[in-house]
Amino acid sequence: KEINRHEHDLRTLKMENQRLQTENEKLHLQLQDFTEKIDQLEDFKLKLKHDLKESKAQEQRLIDANTELEEDNVALQQQVQR
Repeated sequence: KEINRHEHDLRTLKMENQRLQTENEKLHLQLQDFTEKIDQLEDFKLKLKHDLKESKAQEQRLIDANTELEEDNVALQQQVQR
């Protein structure tokens, strides 16, 4: 009777162990997937930072060019008025 109980407990523990191993493998795969996604997002974040820096530099160049054109325009208007 006691042997039967121990055999039953052993089977139950083996099944639980198998279930936990399967769950652990599943979680490990999810972790790998999340880690890959984090790496991809980090790469994307760096690209966006670079693009933003480039956009700000281009914006400044355009502002500078516009300022120069406005100064030229004022100078031309003054020449025309003379």
